[in-house]
Amino acid sequence: PERVRPGEALRLFVVGRDLFLRTGLLLVFLMLGTRVATKAGADTGAAHHAIRSVWTFLAFLLDAFASAAQSLVGYFLGAGRLAPARRVALITCGWGAAAGFAVGAGMWLGQDAVADLFVPDSARATFALAWWIAAAAQPLNALAFVTDGILWGAGDYRYMRNGMITASGLGCAGLLAIDVADPRAIVAINGVIVGWIVVRTGVGMLRVWPGVGASPLRLTP
Repeated sequence: PERVRPGEALRLFVVGRDLFLRTGLLLVFLMLGTRVATKAGADTGAAHHAIRSVWTFLAFLLDAFASAAQSLVGYFLGAGRLAPARRVALITCGWGAAAGFAVGAGMWLGQDAVADLFVPDSARATFALAWWIAAAAQPLNALAFVTDGILWGAGDYRYMRNGMITASGLGCAGLLAIDVADPRAIVAINGVIVGWIVVRTGVGMLRVWPGVGASPLRLTP
């Protein structure tokens, strides 16, 4: 039987570390957003929870494109075929963005239904603007998910970790700076979340196009 090679096992532990940090930082940021919302008051907390619950549910739809990108990019790069891998990245980003627009439109159309079910009457006015912000961010949110899948398939775990450190570090600083006594704190919270999404999307897109740094997807002359 083949022996376990310590060097290869260590590389897998490093991958696990990077993915643990990446996912952990994502959760820390989202939990801090919930904490700030609840400190701002019961109504703000309820409105924020409604937005985040729908956001999380719809994320599973958008993540389907990330899963497809991960599998196909990994397959083509493993076969040494860079051009098809980049083509997959382009197609999945396009479909993901289109799905993001559709999700955003669905959120806009479903605003009243969500508010009737989950939001106290006293928080409806503030909820509306925060909901629109979250809906408008869905195309970028989709690209953040898809580029994560692309980089995951490319085995670019360290870059993913560093990108999440940057995005969540800036995002947590923004959340902690919010005045919870402001009645429009939920709008500020969702503004910070959109900024977090923008950073994640930008970091991911730049790694694919043009392929900054030692990108596995970079075209070499």
